[in-house]
Amino acid sequence: MAILKQDLSFLKNNVKQVDAEMFTSKIRGIMDNHAPQTSRTVTDRTSSPWFSVESKAAKQARRRVERKWNKSGLEIDKQIYLYHKKQVRGINLTAKREYYNLRFSEVQNSKDFFNLSNELLGKDKNTITKLPKSIKSELLPDTFGDFFTEKIEKPRHTLVSDFNHDEDFDDALCPLLVL
Repeated sequence: MAILKQDLSFLKNNVKQVDAEMFTSKIRGIMDNHAPQTSRTVTDRTSSPWFSVESKAAKQARRRVERKWNKSGLEIDKQIYLYHKKQVRGINLTAKREYYNLRFSEVQNSKDFFNLSNELLGKDKNTITKLPKSIKSELLPDTFGDFFTEKIEKPRHTLVSDFNHDEDFDDALCPLLVL
């Protein structure tokens, strides 16, 4: 801070000798040195369609009691924060439920119902399911089939071999395990 005062007093004492452009450049130089300009990226997030004034007020109250709890560290403040946290969750769930109920009550036919369901699930009509590119498309169904067959057969063979080592095992009791 002392250096800033020194730089500004130097400029003030020599202001008579400096024209306007030079004065501006000197001021900019001092400001760039002591308080450089910074930039920030602000992400604009649209709020959820069910978000309301009540939700906003409840979240603000929750943040206020959370700051109080963080500052004090008291158990009572923690309990108050947890109560507000539960209230916010309840308000948001109720608003979300009402929003979706309204959306589905406006559906007229099955086509609209499936379009709304896909929209809510984040499915886009134009997206294609991504399949592995490392396997040729002609071999892909067989590869998937082999994978799931092995997924079933390996545990089955393990069970059968475990039961075969058991002398008290009776094949009649578990005919599905016998291959």
